[in-house]
Amino acid sequence: MVIQKRIFLSFAFFVAFVFQNAHAQNMKLMYKAKVKAERLITDRLGNFYLIDGSKLTKYNPDGMLLFIYDENSYGNIAQIDAFDPFKIMLYYPAFMHTVFLNEQLTIINQFDLATNNGLGVVSVMCATNENNYWLFDTNIKRLRRLERTGKIIAEGTFMQSDSMFQLNNLQKIEDTEMYLFMSDQNSNLSRFDKFGNFISTYAMGANILDYQGSGSQVYFLQKDNIIHSYDFNDFTETVMQVPDDIVARHFRIEKNKLFILTDTEVRIYLLTE
Repeated sequence: MVIQKRIFLSFAFFVAFVFQNAHAQNMKLMYKAKVKAERLITDRLGNFYLIDGSKLTKYNPDGMLLFIYDENSYGNIAQIDAFDPFKIMLYYPAFMHTVFLNEQLTIINQFDLATNNGLGVVSVMCATNENNYWLFDTNIKRLRRLERTGKIIAEGTFMQSDSMFQLNNLQKIEDTEMYLFMSDQNSNLSRFDKFGNFISTYAMGANILDYQGSGSQVYFLQKDNIIHSYDFNDFTETVMQVPDDIVARHFRIEKNKLFILTDTEVRIYLLTE
């Protein structure tokens, strides 16, 4: 197994200091509002969504409230994927139940993975740009790709837990069109090619609050209010300082905007060079 680890040297701390100051000056606050939410995600159109228990609320890029979905038949929303803003996926691992919403957060389809005899226990799931779905089957320890009908059309390489990556403690999976990223609860990130074959594992470090995959990059937020970026293609790492008047809990970067969720409010910053 190939393992990539972040190595911090005194020079890296100097670079981090420079980047923090530069990025902090290039943020312009566009919007802020008091909210009650546990998580934040965005879609490719720049809309953002707040998740609070079983409730999902959609806002346009300027912060205008659009639609609300609230259905507690399967408990709280565990996983959400807005890869396709016209077909948003909600997944409830405890029931292995998947719900699909349209752009107005109205249910358009749903199915139970538990009734698929070809599947074991599915811990994490995400959508793809080809109207298929990637999921991790813990019974056979492989990524599997499904059509809309539930037919299994591809399988990745066999994986096993090690001292670094724990398969029985997975957090989420994302398809960035270039790679698949799957994380565990200890902030370790496994990278796969577009066919589900394992490439490497990357340790994001301690005290990670949130992360986002984008193309060949992964962004991750630490408790020190710094967003790190690591590029798996050119192996570069940069950092961005979140404004120090807030304590960020979740974030997304979309359409040259930085979306921040704190314990009490959501903010949108315009990012400029």
